[in-house]
Amino acid sequence: MCVRRSFGPGPFQPASHVPPDLAQATPLLRSLLKKETAFKWTPNHQREFNNAKAILASPSVVYPFNQTLKSMLYMDAS
Repeated sequence: MCVRRSFGPGPFQPASHVPPDLAQATPLLRSLLKKETAFKWTPNHQREFNNAKAILASPSVVYPFNQTLKSMLYMDAS
């Protein structure tokens, strides 16, 4: 079954991949995810977080929706 719906132009189009420089820009944040690490937020963590937000909001990741391109929506209801 194939269902197609058209959504109006949105303010952004989600990225289909993770920017390659994001992992290299967030080692302190990723270290907080380890079980043996106590969670302590420092100014360095905040700086790294702000940098990650800038990477994710950059024009190479978030860009205007182009209605002329083919769009596909995949969903999983599991």
